[in-house]
Amino acid sequence: MQTTRTTKRTRYITIVLALLIAIASLFGAGMRVKAEEQTSGVLAELEVDETFNVENYPAKEKDYSLDVIQLAETSSGTIVLYVYQPSGDKLRASTVNISAGIKQDKPVYNYALEYVASEETIAKYTVIGLTVSDEVVRTYDVVSIFRKWDKAIDKDAGNDNHVSEVAYPVGKCWSVCSVDGKTLYRCTETETVTITDKLVGMVQYADGLNWNALEFKHSHFVAFKTDRNIDKLYEAYVLYNTQLATVKVLTGNVTYGDKEQHYDTIKYDEIVTGSGNWFADRYKFNRIQTTEDFLATEEIKDESARNRIKGMDYVLRICETDYDQRSLGGKWFALDVITGIPHFIALATAETDITVVSDVSVLRLLFETDGVTYNVGVVDNKQTGSGIALNGKSIKDIPYWVWLVVAAVVLILIVTLCPPILSAVAALIKGAFNLIALPFKLIAQAAKNAKKNKGK
Repeated sequence: MQTTRTTKRTRYITIVLALLIAIASLFGAGMRVKAEEQTSGVLAELEVDETFNVENYPAKEKDYSLDVIQLAETSSGTIVLYVYQPSGDKLRASTVNISAGIKQDKPVYNYALEYVASEETIAKYTVIGLTVSDEVVRTYDVVSIFRKWDKAIDKDAGNDNHVSEVAYPVGKCWSVCSVDGKTLYRCTETETVTITDKLVGMVQYADGLNWNALEFKHSHFVAFKTDRNIDKLYEAYVLYNTQLATVKVLTGNVTYGDKEQHYDTIKYDEIVTGSGNWFADRYKFNRIQTTEDFLATEEIKDESARNRIKGMDYVLRICETDYDQRSLGGKWFALDVITGIPHFIALATAETDITVVSDVSVLRLLFETDGVTYNVGVVDNKQTGSGIALNGKSIKDIPYWVWLVVAAVVLILIVTLCPPILSAVAALIKGAFNLIALPFKLIAQAAKNAKKNKGK
């Protein structure tokens, strides 16, 4: 992707590229490739370009990296990638990050890849969801390519994090133009930023007290370190999935809903504050924080996670989700307590919902270094956190006086909604008072009797 130093020239890029490609076609200097929808031979398609030599892509048994060596448009309007896989066909590419279009601010998207064929160390894939546009010059800035994580060859992410896809840098931008019935390609290198260490996590805040539930807010974050010196981080473009998980209170069985994919721009000047509900934690933070600021305000009880975050550069506060701990057995009413059986039915069927955030990946960073502003694509794995609050807050951390308030509220609701219960409670209190006062009454009565007997 381009840095903002080239912003003033953006409007001229289309014209310049078109002229360059047209001139290149006159001299036969543009790289050519004949991409077919149904492959006629991966190497045969690449060998249309006389500069291609398969010997430049040797087999390496224990090299599981991936590299995009050519992008091409097909006659049907799809986009295909030719990928160098040193280990052969043992591991296949899964997704790719591409920013398509001539505009500098064109966002990066993660596209699924469909395997077509392979020959020796070169594999061909179709990019799902990306088609040829009607622009005179089409550009495809390929930032990175992914494969599935493999426990046999890949390291564990640590701190109960899990990597679902491993990213490899590409850093190539293809410019494509059709001239006199021929499609010509130009490839230039582009800069990228690589995330070298990363921790996906969550902290929990008390979000108030409901009459039948303790409500919490989950704040999801990613702490990371890059291979670049970043003085000021202004924006981060991130990808993540959310999925609703429903938990049965008694059995603990979990059912999951469909995953929903999100692309969000995280900005440094966006501020998040806690609600003013009763017994809620009060919090305030910027979406983008330094690790020092994050650790100064968040009590990370997991020592290993805290020490690892210390070694990172920045923390992105991705999103907040709701979580209810229905300690009284789910949604119920005071009448259930009176009748008994309906309450047990409600308890047996009670459910609570929690949102799982997964496959977090940073796609782009807007930052400043040495007075120069960069808007650069990022090479970053897809990673999921443990799902456990790192600040250690749970239902056990609720102060005793909150439980007293809960008991008082429930008692008030019961006696208010059902007058017979109120009468019974009043009679019980009166009986207890009479029982306590009985010895004093007996003593007083004995003294009174003794005084009468003395006067006789």
